[in-house]
Amino acid sequence: MENYSMDNDTVLKAQKTVRKLLENDPFSQWMGIKVDSVGEGTCTLSCKVTEPMLNGYSVAHGGILFSLADTALAFSAATFGQVALVIGHSISFTNPAELYNNVFAKATIVHQSHKLFTGTVQITNDRNQLLAVTKGSLYKKSGQIT
Repeated sequence: MENYSMDNDTVLKAQKTVRKLLENDPFSQWMGIKVDSVGEGTCTLSCKVTEPMLNGYSVAHGGILFSLADTALAFSAATFGQVALVIGHSISFTNPAELYNNVFAKATIVHQSHKLFTGTVQITNDRNQLLAVTKGSLYKKSGQIT
């Protein structure tokens, strides 16, 4: 994993960027996503599993966990201040998320090149049980997040 360091101004800018992205994301707002922590190349988000998020087996629909991970991955890349869009993202589920579980997605950018970010996300519940892991790639578009 690459080591990224941030000065205080950069941390504040990354936090402001993530807050702005969340404010402009109605789907994430519907999910009740909250920002727990932000650092350069990292972002931890959380939400509570509610009844509309359940599937026919009475556990969280996989799309809910994937959406949380996808948002965390995108936000972790945004901490560098550059517009980047997810171009590939895969998930492996290890345990189900149950009704009223708090679920946490910790995303980390593990590599970046001239045009791509690569990141991973670990999703856990409030008992620190691993629910899923993901890996994704993001394409760096020209332009900075304003």
